[in-house]
Amino acid sequence: MLLYCNSHCHLHTPQEANAWQLISVDVTTEAIPAPSIGTTQSYSVGWHPWYLSEEKLHKEDLMSLASREDVKALGECGLDRLASTPLPIQEQALMLQWHIAHELNKPMILHVVRAWSEILAFRKRVGDEVPMVIHGFRGNAQLAAQLLSHGFFLSFGEHFNQEAAKWVYSAGKMLLESDDSALSISQIYANMAQALCTTIAPLCSSLYEINASLFDFSTAKSRE
Repeated sequence: MLLYCNSHCHLHTPQEANAWQLISVDVTTEAIPAPSIGTTQSYSVGWHPWYLSEEKLHKEDLMSLASREDVKALGECGLDRLASTPLPIQEQALMLQWHIAHELNKPMILHVVRAWSEILAFRKRVGDEVPMVIHGFRGNAQLAAQLLSHGFFLSFGEHFNQEAAKWVYSAGKMLLESDDSALSISQIYANMAQALCTTIAPLCSSLYEINASLFDFSTAKSRE
């Protein structure tokens, strides 16, 4: 049995058979469901840069949620130059979430829009102890190579650059996600397998190992 790992989706995303989901919850606008240990659903929690304000940055509250066993990552968080939130507040929130991720030994799911130089500077400043995943990556192979050289994982969805995807897959740093797409995660895997000139089985196997290691999940259905 193949297991599809959906590394970034939302509360409204349908649960697909044979799929493990990492459901992103923005704690300023959404409520995380009750703990669901032993299921194929896990969570990431954080402050999305779209909805930030200084008065909403309560580190203790986020720390409490992030400490749950079924919460496997911080985020999505990050930097977005198109958001109405001033960039200094986004940077403050990002640093606070990094401190939580570092303390809890959990990775971060990053939302980055037109802020690559800033996110690279942030990575250099804090180091590589906390794994970081760029979600919804659509950039070219040159940008992918630059991010890989700084230790980022890159998560691809419905739309992607084929050459970048090949580069990232060969480096063992690929994740796949449905995000808000109408496509199922199994269809996204099928599209990526075709783009990589491979089949779904080795793609599932490779990405399962990456996800299981990165997000430390042991409750998902095993592959046969």
